[in-house]
Amino acid sequence: RANRLPSKAPLFSLRFGYFTSKLGPVCTSFGKRHEFQAINTNGLKVTGSFYDNKKGANNKVCVIYLHSMNGSRLEVLAVLLGLVYVQEMLRIGVTFCNFDFSGCGNSEGNAISFGANEKNDVYAVVELLR
Repeated sequence: RANRLPSKAPLFSLRFGYFTSKLGPVCTSFGKRHEFQAINTNGLKVTGSFYDNKKGANNKVCVIYLHSMNGSRLEVLAVLLGLVYVQEMLRIGVTFCNFDFSGCGNSEGNAISFGANEKNDVYAVVELLR
């Protein structure tokens, strides 16, 4: 029988911080990146980026990218073909958001919980976007 972690056991993350300049330019021909911080129910700051188009349209659709375990919002640059994917969404009127889960990237926290607490990060970001 294999040893398994309890389903809600926290795991100390291998945090890889970064400079926001690695996320690409703030303003481009297709839109603008806005940095934000949301506070989750544990009182931790969750950092993220929101991309909107230059038209300033009242966008009702927003794609939120959730990174992998021990990842960060930098993943979008590699996984989704960089800003080309974001640019195409903005062109058709869809906004885009990505963030670092608590315990990852530039967000606060020291541990990940395999979804037990990360859902609170998603709730905090969605509430901020509303």
